[in-house]
Formats: sequence, structure tokens, C-alpha cells
Amino acid sequence: MFEQHPVPQQISSYQFRLVGDMTIKQFFQVASGAVIALIIYALPLPNFLRWPLVISALIMGAAFAFLPIQERPMEQWIAAFFRSIYSPTVFFWDPTATKQQYFAAEGTAAPTTVATTPPTDQTTDDASVAVLEQAEKSYLSKLSGMFSHKSAPTPVQTAPTQPEPLASTPGTETLVIPTKTAPEIENKGFEAPEPTPTPTSEPFGQTTDVPQTLSTSQQTVSANAQFSPEAAPPMVPEIPNVIVGQVMTQDKNIVEGAILEIKDSEGRSVRALKSNKVGHFYIVTSLPNDIYQVSVEKEGFVFKPIIVEAKGEIIPPIAIIAEN
Repeated sequence: MFEQHPVPQQISSYQFRLVGDMTIKQFFQVASGAVIALIIYALPLPNFLRWPLVISALIMGAAFAFLPIQERPMEQWIAAFFRSIYSPTVFFWDPTATKQQYFAAEGTAAPTTVATTPPTDQTTDDASVAVLEQAEKSYLSKLSGMFSHKSAPTPVQTAPTQPEPLASTPGTETLVIPTKTAPEIENKGFEAPEPTPTPTSEPFGQTTDVPQTLSTSQQTVSANAQFSPEAAPPMVPEIPNVIVGQVMTQDKNIVEGAILEIKDSEGRSVRALKSNKVGHFYIVTSLPNDIYQVSVEKEGFVFKPIIVEAKGEIIPPIAIIAEN
């Protein structure tokens, strides 16, 4: 069960409790009210004054102890009442004999600062204006000199040079371009169809290379494994030590759903797979170099275990044929 967090209490000032939640302070407040009531009762007063005073003393003692107003005890309210009565609420302003002239001092200080700053600004402005005037005069003199010197030679030099290359270049280029581009396009067109028959011959060459790999790998596999290109799946293995093949009957019929188990030389099961609807089986990852035994099980058929040796070379497709 979860325990609730204890309610925070006032730890700055500890109050001793006598009975229940009543503290010593509350006990003395109630007791003082009762003592005052007894003293009033003992006085020789008439009854119409005695009993109201006795009852009011008892009520005031209980109110001081157990009747807080707005979370404040009665003693704080009474202390605040007398403090507000006897504290001053009206303040008087006594003017001083000497009047302070606030604006006179500022008026004297302002002209002194203004008088000192303008001459420095004027000197800097005059110097900058003189520099700008000199720069403008030099710039205008340069412009006038440029226009005066270049006005005469420019029309003489530019007029004869521009029409000569424009008239000579287009006539020569237009005659040469059609004669050169035509034979280049024709030669490229004849070269393009030549390499097209070569890629078509490459896939046929790959199918003919299969028996070559079979002849080299047959030396590493025992005689129990029979290889045939017909048993190859659509994707011929290109990774070494990958066993693929096809399960068939003696009549070359497909055996679907045959369970194949591949064991290493120590008899541990390495792979377990199943032939598909076409009878093909293949593993995706390559096996480590070792001698493996492939056993096939299918209801109604008998298969002999096949021994395959992996030496880091591409193993050709294996044809597993049932005996019965």
C-alpha cells in the first residue's frame, strides 16, 4: 500500500500540546479569561453589571485561544488596531528657508558646453569640405582630359577593325561545317549496331561454360553426386561452396516438397531446406570448406545420401534422382 506524504508542519517554532490540539499558550489564554471572570465575580458589584462582565471575560479568553479571524489570532488583530490608532497618519511639509534654484544651474552649464563644442565641429567640417572640393576638382579635370584625348582616335581605330572579321568569319565557317559533320554522324551510326550482337552472345556463352565448370569440380566431389545443367535453378550460383540442384524421379519427373538435410563431416546438421514446386533447392550463404552429406526424405521415395566436398570453388548443380 502507498503511504501518503505527511502534511507539512511549522518547524520554526515548536509548540507543546497538553490535551489534543490545545497548546500551552491556548491553555493560559483560557485560564486567564477564567481568572478574570472569578475576580469580577468576587467584586461587590450589582448583578446587572457582574454577570455580563463575567460572561464577556470567559468569552474573550476562549476567543483569544480558539477563534482566529482570517487565519490570524485575536491578539494580532488587537495589536494591529492599537498600532493603527497611535501611528501618525497626517504628514506636514515644512518649507526650507533657502529656495533651491533647479533651473538656474542648468542654464549656466548649458551655454559653456555648447560654446566649447561648436568650434571643434566647425574646424573639422571646414577641413572635410576642403578635401572634398580638391577631390572634385581633380576628378573633373581627369574627366575633361579623358574626353578631350579619346574623342579623336576612337572612331579611326574601331571603324576598320570591326567589319573585317565579321565579314570574313561567317563565309568560311558555313562552308566547312556541313561537310565535316555529315560523315562523322554516319560513321557513328555504323559503329553503334556492331556491338549490339556481342552482348546477346554473352549469355549463351555462359550456358555453354557450365559443363566446363562441371568438369573441373567433378574431381573434388565423390562419384555419388550426379551433376547436370538441367538441374540448375534459374539463378546459377556465383558464390563458392553453395549447394544447389533439383530432386527428380527416375522418369525425370519433379519431386515437390522433398526435405533435404546437409550435415558436415562430424555429423552436425548445417542446413535444412525443402524443394520448391519445380523441385529446385538451393542455399543462400556459402558453407565452410568441408565434406558434407546431403540426405533427402520424401514419402513414397527412397534416396541415397550424397557426399559433396566444398573447397572454396563453385559447386555445379546436383541432380538427386530417386532409386524407386
